[in-house]
Amino acid sequence: MGVDYALACGDCLEFMDLHKWSILEDAGRCLIAAHGLSHYDYQSFEAQRVPSLSSQPLVPVTAQQLVKALHDFVPHHSYIEELLPFVHSFMTAHQDHFLFFTCDIGERPWCFGEPRCYEWREIWAAFNFDSQFLPKNLVKDFNFHYWEEVLEHYSKRLSWFLSDQMRDEREALREAFEREALLTQTFV
Repeated sequence: MGVDYALACGDCLEFMDLHKWSILEDAGRCLIAAHGLSHYDYQSFEAQRVPSLSSQPLVPVTAQQLVKALHDFVPHHSYIEELLPFVHSFMTAHQDHFLFFTCDIGERPWCFGEPRCYEWREIWAAFNFDSQFLPKNLVKDFNFHYWEEVLEHYSKRLSWFLSDQMRDEREALREAFEREALLTQTFV
């Protein structure tokens, strides 16, 4: 199946899905090794634990490293070609911020149970926009203003989230969504 990567900004709590592309191969290898699935002996990158962002290892990168990797880069897949302008925009917007890679081997910072999971926002890229559990996305991208709209959306698309097993996550999401909706209405 392969590993899915994401590029994230720890300052703004925004991320974009990169699918199977780590942009910086050594950073991707470092991340996989940090999860104990391979050996990594490169000096370019070092996995770190940042408990305020995630319980999982992250691999910090800089905008300069990303720019260098993308200079004269020729995509081998059409989805990467579609992603390139989004990656460039993300790098520009967050060039002086704490950027890092994460992957789906462990939990990502925006997964249920992570320290700040309800504070993240996914930046829409070329495909696979899936942040239907992130309050900022529900308010700013899905344009929901009321919890009932979210529940209606889930009943049509993600009915499993309405089960009793998901009650605690749903209640935490409702509270975070209502705070975000209130903030957005206050500043509009």
